[in-house]
Amino acid sequence: MFLTLLNKDLQTKFLNLAFMAAQANGEFDDIEKDLIASMAAEMNIESDVADSCDEEALLSDIVSCSSAAERKIMLFEIIAILHSDETLEDDETRFLYRVAAAFEVDDETVSQMITYVSDYKRLYVDICDLLLR
Repeated sequence: MFLTLLNKDLQTKFLNLAFMAAQANGEFDDIEKDLIASMAAEMNIESDVADSCDEEALLSDIVSCSSAAERKIMLFEIIAILHSDETLEDDETRFLYRVAAAFEVDDETVSQMITYVSDYKRLYVDICDLLLR
């Protein structure tokens, strides 16, 4: 939703982080693949540009070249990936809070983001139901 607000370098870094998020629970299912492909299309970049890299190094790199607002955008979108199957598993929750800590986003803001992602998904389904029935 907000990924076009990031510059191309941050978009590529986000895509790497997105792949890490999608695999945080040891699985990479079709819903996550489709969501990442959709995000890549939104940014007008290929989803195969992601490189395998070290989580800590990537987070440090992102922090060094992004603003607090850009990091919140990335975290919000990461939550959408992690919540794509309607649940946050323990491994996904740990990943989320590692990213939030690295990005210096407090727990209250993370909780709000989780709520907003969930609310957005429900609203989107309701709108589709209304328009397509």
